[in-house]
Amino acid sequence: RFPKWSDQVYILGNQMREESVLYGRADVIITDSPIWLPAFYQKKFNNKNSMETTIRSLVKEVEDEGMEYVNFWLEKIDEFQTEGRFQTKEEAHKLHDDLREYLEKTIGLTLIPMPADHDTRKDLIIKKIEEIKGW
Repeated sequence: RFPKWSDQVYILGNQMREESVLYGRADVIITDSPIWLPAFYQKKFNNKNSMETTIRSLVKEVEDEGMEYVNFWLEKIDEFQTEGRFQTKEEAHKLHDDLREYLEKTIGLTLIPMPADHDTRKDLIIKKIEEIKGW
């Protein structure tokens, strides 16, 4: 079935719970799912906007506790897996572009572009984090 807006609430809650148990215990938390993704999907597919305010509050709370979000943007790659997807390759690429616009223009995030190459992106992201943290 196609995901409903309530699925995004569940996904956000699970992600925040899993990340929050690491606060104060890990120097860095890396996830391939931006905290804003459920709000984007809710708005895009269900024409609802209730999650943006909630996520803004959650992000502020986390930042007030001393956490810092650094947002990387993985560039598109030609490789495409159809398993588990609701979109064609073309539709997925359009969503990719729409998500970037949403994150930058609606949410106001600064995104650090990274190549999506599976062999090099991990090292590049770690290097950038070390640079940002001064390690």
